[in-house]
Amino acid sequence: MNKRELELAAILLKMASDEFSNHGCNDLDLPPDWTREECDKFTLALDTWNGSPQDNKPGKRSTMDSSAMAYLAAMLKLAAKTA
Repeated sequence: MNKRELELAAILLKMASDEFSNHGCNDLDLPPDWTREECDKFTLALDTWNGSPQDNKPGKRSTMDSSAMAYLAAMLKLAAKTA
């Protein structure tokens, strides 16, 4: 992806995050082919970015969809700065 595509993807994910945060159920099951280590790394990074690393629970295979989208949007925006 080029810089502009990364920026646009970040904007769209942030918009989706805002919309999804208003849904009744915000569960997101992480992909079944992710290892426990991959899930733990992702959820810890997300919780740390969100300012709540103390809430991290290793072994969890789910998180909130809107939080995951907001985190990924921030990571895409950061990637766009270095692209």
